[in-house]
Amino acid sequence: MGTKLLYYILSGSCLVLCINWVAGQLLNSVSSQELLALLYRLLDKGKMLTMAPMYSEKVLEHFRNPRNMGEIEDPDSVGDVGNPVCGDVMRITLKVDDETETITDIKFKTFGCGAAIASSSAVTELIKGKTLREALEVSNKTVVEELGGLPPVKVHCSVLAEQGIAAAIKDYYERRPDKQIPPQVEEKLRKLQDIDPHEIAPE
Repeated sequence: MGTKLLYYILSGSCLVLCINWVAGQLLNSVSSQELLALLYRLLDKGKMLTMAPMYSEKVLEHFRNPRNMGEIEDPDSVGDVGNPVCGDVMRITLKVDDETETITDIKFKTFGCGAAIASSSAVTELIKGKTLREALEVSNKTVVEELGGLPPVKVHCSVLAEQGIAAAIKDYYERRPDKQIPPQVEEKLRKLQDIDPHEIAPE
């Protein structure tokens, strides 16, 4: 099967249907890493390259060589988020030093378009080594700037990354009854829930 045929199969509505069908298995399957690698290769040879002029070099680099991809065994927190409109699904797992609340390790698993993968990769680099409160201050605008910009129709991918981090931070505190959830966490999650990411455009 040629590259162009694979590209058309994975494009448009077929890609969305594929996402909706396997998204749940992706986050929990033992072989999800192999599935991701296969999809990356197919997309890299097809859709992503044909759309390369609309993406920055940083976006393409994070897409082709994603940082911190995978899932932490026995994580201190997990953030699962998804976008029902485009079908993107993201899982963020964290290891946190309980005494300093510093993020010592972070990994992501994202099923979605190249911009979603790049946003996930970039946000993990931005917050690794930061405290939870510092990580909470990283916004989707920060992610877009780190990537050298995103097309207006793909800015929602950076919002998903911001939501994933906030969800993981909330989960960290919910697992620890002795720690109080900072009000900034609840406030940020409420704010993000009220946002229609497809109506956001870069400033």
